[in-house]
Amino acid sequence: MRSEHSISKRKPYLREVGDSLWNVTYGAEYNQIGSGVVTGNDDRIYVSASEAPVGDFDMLLIAYNATDGTEIWSKQITEANNELSYGVTADARNNSYIVGSNDDVFGFRIYAVNYSGDVTWNRTHLIGGESATPYAIAFDEYDQTITIVGEVNVGNSLYYLTKYNATDGVNIWNKSIESTLNENAYGRGIDIDN
Repeated sequence: MRSEHSISKRKPYLREVGDSLWNVTYGAEYNQIGSGVVTGNDDRIYVSASEAPVGDFDMLLIAYNATDGTEIWSKQITEANNELSYGVTADARNNSYIVGSNDDVFGFRIYAVNYSGDVTWNRTHLIGGESATPYAIAFDEYDQTITIVGEVNVGNSLYYLTKYNATDGVNIWNKSIESTLNENAYGRGIDIDN
């Protein structure tokens, strides 16, 4: 006999039989690009996206109730030209972290957003070069850090990794592979095993 209840607390929006419990469309009148989804504690799902309401794109972070798909809050980030979102992660306290890039700087843009949808800190991680693109972000509960993987173009593409304190946004370290070849980082997930 199959259960009609959720498989686990991590995926409460799917039934064991695989049927969708709900679906949501957000702001259909604008150009939008979805970039990430993560489940949080307390029955929440966080979605990161880029949205172009007027010309340039802005980063967008939306919190949904995982049980019924009701929007809890949304946060539009419009601090620079063409802010593109590339991923989202969340911690056990339902703080969420969104990473992206923009046309104004060659680096990553990182925003920490609290349970209520307010930005608690943001950082511009300057890398230099011709362009920089973050591809994934992950939260490590053990040491309360976020790790971002991406790529920087300095004439050729280099793999790039950076780690931040999730509480206050202080940069801990940065790593890159120096090479005369193209070193691409296209991974969409990071597994932090303690």
